[in-house]
Amino acid sequence: MPVPATKGCRLEEGKTATAHLPHFRFLPIENNQIDIIGAGSMDSNMSMLFAQHGLSVSIFDISPNITDTLMQNVHKTESVKDKVTGYKDYDSFLESLDDSPNPKLIILSVSHGSPGDQVLKELRKGLKKGDVILDGGNEYYEATERRQKALREEMNAELLSLGVSVMPLLASVAPKASDGSPCVRIIGPGASGHFVKMAHNGIEQGMMSNTCFLISIATDICTTKPDETQSYLATRIQDKVVQAADDTEGTEFWTVREGAMRHVSIPTIAAAQFHPIASANRAERVRIA
Repeated sequence: MPVPATKGCRLEEGKTATAHLPHFRFLPIENNQIDIIGAGSMDSNMSMLFAQHGLSVSIFDISPNITDTLMQNVHKTESVKDKVTGYKDYDSFLESLDDSPNPKLIILSVSHGSPGDQVLKELRKGLKKGDVILDGGNEYYEATERRQKALREEMNAELLSLGVSVMPLLASVAPKASDGSPCVRIIGPGASGHFVKMAHNGIEQGMMSNTCFLISIATDICTTKPDETQSYLATRIQDKVVQAADDTEGTEFWTVREGAMRHVSIPTIAAAQFHPIASANRAERVRIA
């Protein structure tokens, strides 16, 4: 996984960020500026974390209310209120991008598939040679490889595949191991970061699914009535896990498909993919109950 480092922070000795960037021992943040597309919960925290480390942050989200929520929190935090600027439309965000000859560093954190393609289409208007986009979303690795090739050929810009968990983006702000080293590393070229994150999410989902079904309280919930005049608690649960049914989260599905194509047996992960599908179909659960 290509992992950037702030100015003065060395990547793993002897490693290169991608096969196409053999000179990238460092990925500096010029002018202490970083730009973020996507202002969800993790991205909002990320922007404030960068600001606390002295960076100026421009952040844009296609949903104005999400940007408003972020900026309300920013203005309440004395240490970052003058360092984070929120934008509600592409034009103003693109105008804010540094027009110096130095490369821009832009973090992309949006939904997989067509939303990512649309954002990159708009972003092309503000890109120039040498600019670097860090794609920290959960994207299918083949889509990432397609985008990398297009940006390199059309703009001479780079898209780095970044598998993100708990914001391990830049060495200076990443979580630290017990020996003090940042929890980031280079996995490999191309879309390696997204491939590893895909498998990570699949394994994580399998572990959580197994744990949930082993908890004895689940049996009590399914067989308990508040009183004899009411239905079982299980039939009254409204929450539905819909990510596997509406394609908002694709990593577990991609992991199962990848395992099948590579003839690797991953039954625990496969079962974890189908459990949420059953959960999403609440109407059927109610009918059966």
